[in-house]
Amino acid sequence: MSVKTITTSATDAGKRIFNGGATAVKWSGRQVGTATGFLRDKAKVVMSFIMGFFKNIPHYASLLGTHASAFAQHIRDNKAYSAGTAGIAVAVAFGALATFKYLTKPAV
Repeated sequence: MSVKTITTSATDAGKRIFNGGATAVKWSGRQVGTATGFLRDKAKVVMSFIMGFFKNIPHYASLLGTHASAFAQHIRDNKAYSAGTAGIAVAVAFGALATFKYLTKPAV
């Protein structure tokens, strides 16, 4: 083998390794770009959702006020009925609590 053949083979091998490395770096760059784009898009969606929520807080507060006033008016209009319903609800809750305590009591 001559020196020229050896240097040509070494040069060709170096070029192949360099080209392979360059291709791998380009591919990796594209993958990182794809992942970054995906994350950026998802972050935009989440931020849009959050900003929309905060933008609508006055609307939510207005709805809450409307429902609270309607509920208060219902209580004023139906005092006896509402008190009876509340009494039944309290009785059922205490009955369930007493039953639960009785059933979880350790055996003697």
